[in-house]
Amino acid sequence: KTAATTAAGRQTTPPRVVTAAARVNEQTTNKRTTLRIVQRQSPRVTVAKFTAAAVASIAIISIGTFVLAKGVARKEAVRNASDVTLATGANAIAPVLQEGIVTADPTAIAAVDKVVRDRVLRNDVVRVKLWARDGTILYSDETSLIGKKFTLEEEEQHAFDGIAVADVSNLNKPENQSERQFHKLLEVYDGIDTPNGTTILFEAYLRYNAVERNTSQLLTAIAPALVGGLLVLLVVQIPLALGLARKLEQGQAERETLLRRNIETSETERRRIAADLHDGVVQRLVGTSYSLSASAADADQQGNKPLAESLNETSSEIRQAVRELRTMIVTVAPPRLRNEGLHAAVFDLTAPLSRSGVEIVLSIDPPSLGDEDQALLYRMTQESIRNVTKHANAKRVEITIAASESGGVCTTVKDDGSGFNREEHELRQTEGHVGLHLLRELIVDAGGTLTVESQAGKGTTVIAQLPRR
Repeated sequence: KTAATTAAGRQTTPPRVVTAAARVNEQTTNKRTTLRIVQRQSPRVTVAKFTAAAVASIAIISIGTFVLAKGVARKEAVRNASDVTLATGANAIAPVLQEGIVTADPTAIAAVDKVVRDRVLRNDVVRVKLWARDGTILYSDETSLIGKKFTLEEEEQHAFDGIAVADVSNLNKPENQSERQFHKLLEVYDGIDTPNGTTILFEAYLRYNAVERNTSQLLTAIAPALVGGLLVLLVVQIPLALGLARKLEQGQAERETLLRRNIETSETERRRIAADLHDGVVQRLVGTSYSLSASAADADQQGNKPLAESLNETSSEIRQAVRELRTMIVTVAPPRLRNEGLHAAVFDLTAPLSRSGVEIVLSIDPPSLGDEDQALLYRMTQESIRNVTKHANAKRVEITIAASESGGVCTTVKDDGSGFNREEHELRQTEGHVGLHLLRELIVDAGGTLTVESQAGKGTTVIAQLPRR
């Protein structure tokens, strides 16, 4: 099944089979032009990917929005807790505040303590402190702190001027030693005035889980609208995508049917034209050639040498025309493809190149193929050879047809000609050279792939792979 044929007719060692996978890995320069068409994807697969991408997008948007909303909700919860606490301080403590609180008067301290324990230390508030501007604790429900002095930070000093502060408490501070048992607290500062106008600092410590609880409540209120809206958007898009996919799939099926019918009609028409040429024009030309040869012989016997030479020359030209017509018939509808297989048909296909001095190396050992696949690979080889003849100016052409690693069949046509770049390829297409492009469509429709690799001055390689069927 394997033969290597050169222009001189000598046998050479067949080249090794080059698979498409190996050839793809040989892309070593940025100047190489690779045109690859892979198997067409089913519209249903596209819709499934669209749905998966939409779900992933919704998840990402939901998570991102949730993170942002959580931050906003936490700030809002802190603000609400701060407002409530400051309102409690202003409404509960300020009315009973006496000037003696500044001088550590027990009566003034007792008045504040009663209100704090009855009205302020409830649920989430766990500690209350009143500070003098110099950092002395004037009052605390933790009585051991009263009279102690600590350094006030800048934020706490600003609170004396009416700038309220709410922040997570740093329980590592010395003044917060008694609050460490609560692990995490929110501390709120604000300035309040004694009856004589002396400003002291009101400080309350709240359990932080109250802030987290309020944050969760706000998120619970926001989440249904957010996620629900995104889900509604997804539900609306999926039927539209499915409808478009069905129309696309239907259009693709109709297109493939029309394309196959066109190819079948083309093959039928090719065989009809080939038969008409063989049984009509070729036979008449052969008969005319015989008649001219006989007339030339008669003229020669009668001594009319010039006429005999003219008739012989004309007969020779007619025989050459017959040979060319028979080559054309083989190209249009190769009779040996059905009868003797790919090897014989491709051998006939490369004969004109071989006669013109191009070295042809064939390595053809395909697996068992159906008629349709054989015809498809033959057409691919034919189109590649036609491009070599017209454009490549090659000195050597290698054709390999063999089983692929995946169990299908791989056909490789490689030449050492002039090659092309992407711009030249696009220009040829605009000029109407679309034979290889149409073959791509047929190969893709058959479930295969077609790859064209070329580099200016370094030849072209065309690789077609068909799956096992």
